[in-house]
Amino acid sequence: MKNSFPRPLFSRVASFGLVGVLGASLVATLVPPRVVTAAAPSGEYIVTFDSASNLGSKVRKEMQLGNAVTNIFT
Repeated sequence: MKNSFPRPLFSRVASFGLVGVLGASLVATLVPPRVVTAAAPSGEYIVTFDSASNLGSKVRKEMQLGNAVTNIFT
């Protein structure tokens, strides 16, 4: 004999939630991410860091990116 009682509301909501999560993860894996590029503004800037920052690594990173570091003040 088939059960004639409808499923409880929380069971139906949970099913829709699971379908939504699975569908969103499928879309996220099938759609390639868009690459956003932007040109860096030209000019000179003063950049400040916390005293806890590793200044040497920050300067090396900027130089690797092709940015000129002209003055360093402590």
